Amino acid sequence: MTRDSDSLPGARPFSFSAPEAGPKGAGPTNGGEDPCHAADFEHLIGQPVPDAETLAALEGPARVRVIAPGDMVTMDHLPQRLNIETDGGGIVLRLRCG
Repeated sequence: MTRDSDSLPGARPFSFSAPEAGPKGAGPTNGGEDPCHAADFEHLIGQPVPDAETLAALEGPARVRVIAPGDMVTMDHLPQRLNIETDGGGIVLRLRCG
């Protein structure tokens, strides 16, 4: 028995893809709101990611997550969490809420 869409009555083909990456830089991804205060930290873009103590002391975001290339991350969306995306060398490339 095959399971492709041609063998199932009324089935339509579909595919899954990763969300498109937005432009580099800071910015909320939820229609203009900025619940994680990403815009307040634009000065970090292009700089080495701050150490854990400095990140813990940030005022504004309820949580902070640093994401390097290849890091596994949960798919939960927490609007108040600031995601700091870095390159392989630890330089901040992008900030976003979630």
